[in-house]
Amino acid sequence: MLDSRPIYPLVRRELLPRLGDLAACRTSAELEAHPVYQALSPAIRAALETPDVGGFPDGAALARNRYRIVAWNIERGTEFEGQLEVFRSHPYIREFDVLLLTECDIGMARSGNRAVAQELARELGLYYAFVPCYLNLTKG
Repeated sequence: MLDSRPIYPLVRRELLPRLGDLAACRTSAELEAHPVYQALSPAIRAALETPDVGGFPDGAALARNRYRIVAWNIERGTEFEGQLEVFRSHPYIREFDVLLLTECDIGMARSGNRAVAQELARELGLYYAFVPCYLNLTKG
């Protein structure tokens, strides 16, 4: 299992302090040509290529003949409490074996600065793997 813990200090220590240097860029081409971006490129790549993995299982998972897979675009988790309630109580959804979530935030103001996938896993007693598709260094 990959260790995701060093990624968050890397973002705080190396990327956030240089955000101001990149804020003036108005296009992707301008950003990619910026010397600060080029210097930070390995750290950015590491942040985007390292899954955040963990788990809070409440028991051993048993093999089954069939699995129920639920996919949900939870729109960043801005309605976290309501979404959690659905996962716990909806007569069909609560019986899932695998939960596939898209648009999960991690550390964004709009979703209460939560690590949405991790917190849902903790609340539901699950394993999780969160893989970012982009890095947003604003408050969101």
